[in-house]
Amino acid sequence: MEKIEHTINSFGELRDTSKQTYIRHLKTLYNLVGEQIYDDVNYTIEFVNTKYDNNNTKHSHFKSLAKLTNFKEYVEEMRKCATYSKNAYMHNVVNVDDQNFITLTELKNIMIMMENDIVENFGELWIFNFKTWIRRNELRQEYYRMILDYMILMITINHPLRADYYDINMKYEIDDNNDNFMLVKDDSIELHMNYYKNSTKYKDTNIQILNEHAYNNVNNFIKLYEYLYGRKPEKLLYRPKAKLQCRPIKERQNYLNIVKNTIYHYTNKNISINIIRKIYETELIQSEKYKYMTNAEKEEEHQKLLHSRHIANDIYNKIKREYINNLFADCKNINSFELENILTICLRIVKI
Repeated sequence: MEKIEHTINSFGELRDTSKQTYIRHLKTLYNLVGEQIYDDVNYTIEFVNTKYDNNNTKHSHFKSLAKLTNFKEYVEEMRKCATYSKNAYMHNVVNVDDQNFITLTELKNIMIMMENDIVENFGELWIFNFKTWIRRNELRQEYYRMILDYMILMITINHPLRADYYDINMKYEIDDNNDNFMLVKDDSIELHMNYYKNSTKYKDTNIQILNEHAYNNVNNFIKLYEYLYGRKPEKLLYRPKAKLQCRPIKERQNYLNIVKNTIYHYTNKNISINIIRKIYETELIQSEKYKYMTNAEKEEEHQKLLHSRHIANDIYNKIKREYINNLFADCKNINSFELENILTICLRIVKI
């Protein structure tokens, strides 16, 4: 383990977030296959390809192995995964039977379902004096757990970043620290992202969240936190502890699991952060207003999710096949010239 950390940390050109990702993947593999990472490349390759179904997950592990060892076999497997992903991006169609890819309206309804669940169980969504309102200790603890889970789901659905929310600080005035934080202002909240996956490209990114629903809930959480602890929160998201205590989320994977498990609880669907971000970008790109936006306006809009315009269109825009199939409903009643025009339209849609 020490050898892995020492090797990865020696790469000065890597950002700390990238190092942490490499180390996490490599530690997981080392715990499963041990020194065979170095000694038996073919076994390790077969193990990764068998254990993980998701191509992106395979790519991440082979990339980590290649970085650690520089073995050409790992590099080749990494390239195979990249080629597979590229081909998948060229055919960005969502099968109508894929129940995990839902509409943005359906996604936001999950948040409403959780709000209704809290109200049904406790009478109100935000109970600032809940220690006296709710008399039984176990119910107080349950309410606090649900509110902390709700905050995670609410901020994720209102403005989905990757896993960066797990370590967002809360600030009430600007300071000189170069971290990721949410600035709470009198009339809005701002995300200041200085440290994330592609921050070397975009540098620091300030995202003003004008969503009144998110703004009100963040302020209500601050009020609840002050009621419990007599001070404002230092982090945006927390996990519950016994006796109405809480702690920050320790790792990004914990955050990802909480989001996925909470959504599954209400929908029985496996919807990851990645799918949520694709839902948002698809909704934007296929909207009527997008047709009339300038390239600069599109770039600005996509950057709110820490994407470029090209990445959003090439990777995150998904087309449901039923949209295209509907165009061919009456093909037998049209001539070859009209059919050719329809095919041209379809190709243009896929290229968007």
